[in-house]
Amino acid sequence: MSDTASPMTGTARIVLDESSSGPAEARVGDHVEVRLKAQFGTGFSWALSGSPPPALAPTAETIEPVEAPQPPEGGFETQVFSFDAVAPGEARLDFVYRRPWPVSYKHVRAPETQG
Repeated sequence: MSDTASPMTGTARIVLDESSSGPAEARVGDHVEVRLKAQFGTGFSWALSGSPPPALAPTAETIEPVEAPQPPEGGFETQVFSFDAVAPGEARLDFVYRRPWPVSYKHVRAPETQG
């Protein structure tokens, strides 16, 4: 994100998704939305990697279901991260797609029963 030479503040809504490539420009006052597909039934979701940059203030994180008469079970939904551009400067947003629980599992042996 970079501030433009114009002294006016922005009020635009800038939407980024998986098809977006390269940098996007926003003015102070603009709303930036990052939309990423997620399959929550697998336990995976998107998370911001690290802290948000000072130029962007997080405002919301929402989930939008698939718009279909009968959404498929285990299908994809859209995870939406919203930010307001609050200061001039460059900002980089990095997201990771992961499960929120640890990846190492301990083997647990079930107790034996007699019947």
